[in-house]
Amino acid sequence: MVADLHLHTHYSDGNWTPHGLIDHAVKLGFDCIAITDHDTVGALSEAQRYANGKIRLIDGIEFNTIWQNPNGHAQDVHILGYFINPEHAALQDAMERQQKARNEHLLETLDRLREQGYELDIEAVRASAGKGSIGRPHICAAMLKAGITNDIQKAYRMLMNRQSETRVVRRSIPPQDAIAAITAAGGIASLAHPGKDSFIPELVAELKTRGLKAIEAFHRGHTLSQVRKYQKMAKANGLIITGGSDCHGPFEDYPVTMGTVKITPDVVRDLEDLLETQAV
Repeated sequence: MVADLHLHTHYSDGNWTPHGLIDHAVKLGFDCIAITDHDTVGALSEAQRYANGKIRLIDGIEFNTIWQNPNGHAQDVHILGYFINPEHAALQDAMERQQKARNEHLLETLDRLREQGYELDIEAVRASAGKGSIGRPHICAAMLKAGITNDIQKAYRMLMNRQSETRVVRRSIPPQDAIAAITAAGGIASLAHPGKDSFIPELVAELKTRGLKAIEAFHRGHTLSQVRKYQKMAKANGLIITGGSDCHGPFEDYPVTMGTVKITPDVVRDLEDLLETQAV
């Protein structure tokens, strides 16, 4: 069995429909995938119906959270959830809070752009997002279409560089709340793509006491040394590992990243074993 446990559709910031994503996964020979859209489970019912008989689909989510370290510095932290009940009240509440925060961020960003002389219509951003959870990728796409810039990387810098006059600090729930919602919904919480951030050991030490069960060691952005680092960190903290390509589908000339990370059966089995333990 070959799996990819980190995939996005157009219900968040991906470019594929659930059907298109599943078709591509089948084409590449995957046996099991997880759809982990940002702050939404909108794709899951449609995807499960289409996946039936084609491929195994794990219901997932990726929460974009903000962690305040002991010094009060805000850090962007993503939490993956696997085997969730998409309709659970706690999960629905957390998603509602996230969507409200996304909308507030959008409105403030439009105001900040306007202050700097850039007019961007909110409906243009919503059209860019389509069914997706509105985020910076959709704002950037709308900026290009409106002629504010013709460079997607410049658009991102305008919204994300700490020195940028048009940057708005993102609002979000803390990772502790995301983990609580995932756990209440019967799922398993994993720290997504920790990468090279220096605060990760401190973060993991705190979050494992709040219900974190896994670390995403395998990710297309991780070097081999980082994979090994997070495998060791997971073992030292009594956590399991997860992994996936974090594919968002086709985009302009960028290659599709599904297939760059292939997860072995033992990773899925470890998730299943942990799920059984939690249910007892």
